[in-house]
Amino acid sequence: MLTQLRSLALVLILISLGACDRRPALRSEVTGNVTFEFNIGDDTKTVVVTDVSDGSTVESIMQRIGDVPIVIRGNGSMAFVEQIGEQSTSQSEGWTYRVNAERVNVGIGVYELHPPAVVTWEFGSGEE
Repeated sequence: MLTQLRSLALVLILISLGACDRRPALRSEVTGNVTFEFNIGDDTKTVVVTDVSDGSTVESIMQRIGDVPIVIRGNGSMAFVEQIGEQSTSQSEGWTYRVNAERVNVGIGVYELHPPAVVTWEFGSGEE
């Protein structure tokens, strides 16, 4: 009887250890395209970035763009677009952006994208 109890206890321990080792299944990462439109003077440059993960920040995706020269100062909540193309910010004018035609009042290092999305950059005083 004691041998049977020990065997049963051993089986229960092995079953519980197996249950503890189960890891949640990895979710497939949702990705999509984000289109960037840079309105530089009278010209608009369009760049499509593929395989953008849901929740990526504007800053992290802009770092991947090689077709348009972009200068970003700082990072995270302190990230600031200093220059796009040949157009640099000044004391009275700078770069503002919209996502899916909606004006964004959050920094690029904080704003999370949910592809598909269109990010439009415009240079000016920031007034509508």
